[in-house]
Amino acid sequence: MKMEYFDGGQWVSLSTPKVDVPINSGLDWVNGNQKGFRWGHYTEPANPSGMFHLSQLSWQQSAENSGYLSTRLLTFNDQGNDTFTFQKPVIFTKPISLLTADLKSFLLLNNTNPAATATGLMVQKNGVDAVEFGFNNSTNEGYMWGFGTATLKFGTNGTKRIELLNNGTLNMLNNGIVNLNNITGKITSVESNFQVYLRASSNTLDLRGGNVRGSKASAILETNALNETASIAMNGDYIQTIQTFDDLGFIFTDEDLDPATTYQSYISANGTLVTSSSQKRKHSLRAKQHKDYLERLNQLNVYSYGLRVPVLPSDDHKRKSRKYYKNRHLHVGLLAEEVEALFDNATDGVKLLDITCGNRKDLKTLTGNYRPSESESDYITRKNAQRHSPGIRYDTLLCYTILAVQELTQRLKQLEQKDTHKS
Repeated sequence: MKMEYFDGGQWVSLSTPKVDVPINSGLDWVNGNQKGFRWGHYTEPANPSGMFHLSQLSWQQSAENSGYLSTRLLTFNDQGNDTFTFQKPVIFTKPISLLTADLKSFLLLNNTNPAATATGLMVQKNGVDAVEFGFNNSTNEGYMWGFGTATLKFGTNGTKRIELLNNGTLNMLNNGIVNLNNITGKITSVESNFQVYLRASSNTLDLRGGNVRGSKASAILETNALNETASIAMNGDYIQTIQTFDDLGFIFTDEDLDPATTYQSYISANGTLVTSSSQKRKHSLRAKQHKDYLERLNQLNVYSYGLRVPVLPSDDHKRKSRKYYKNRHLHVGLLAEEVEALFDNATDGVKLLDITCGNRKDLKTLTGNYRPSESESDYITRKNAQRHSPGIRYDTLLCYTILAVQELTQRLKQLEQKDTHKS
């Protein structure tokens, strides 16, 4: 057999003697018949280029003259597709470098067993599993798997950006999230035994933790715009606002109007309810005529009462006590049903304007040619069904009280005129 090596351009002979190796045999390197390697078997026919074909590389260790006990280390593929198989674990004592100039280069691991649970790269620390990167055929999942107390960290540009702690906590390390899509499930934030969670399924923002009345530092909701801080604190007994009120306080705006230029009403810094009542915002103006409003006001009854707050067996002691005293609180007021019978638009029931020759032009300007598909009666029925229980519009009732006072004033004037004529 002739031993040669390839120098990149041609085959160069190592020695001139030739050794004949029978087919299906091999070539052994041994040390006193104790240990050695076997190169074999070479394939037939010989490669036209003169290369020596190998089918396996075996490690042999045996006692003198006891025969070879072969342990296969490496099997070469004989089908010409440039593959070989490691039969035993391979240990590299030096760093491995793979150099390629291909447009697509990768280290390929192919596991053809559909029931395989792990195929990938395992990194150990002193012989103990530390981290694994791979794919689970049985569950169709790629994975990055840390063992023990190891933390997984991710970095770019030579800097750690994110770390996943061994307790499952994801630490963003003050890095932001850009173009975040939908988040499924409940979002919870916990710090120093204070908890905040947001749950989309129930449209709930739940803020938990004791708060001190008047303390801006413990406010639950806080914003800062143009260096002006506004806060809202809630603890179950009250809702407190803490902000630099100038004049406007809580502003209520109709979403169908421009919120930057209009409002329906607001609660001022001193607690006064102010409603928008400018003539510029109104149409179909018609002065109310006197229609015995004084007599109707005199028919209203003023009651003292308590509010119904049932105590349930499932309530805890604190809630039962609170509900009990709510039932004992004394209130004074009117009944919405009686108010509605005498002043049908002084409750929160829906009543529509009549379209007349006096307001038809204004309505045409505002609504154009649009007509809703829902009838007026169906609209009123639907809106009133949403009330559950009727309420009183005390601002409207105040207007009727003004009309009643005007009627009383007119009657007094008439009496005074009669007395003047008699005298």
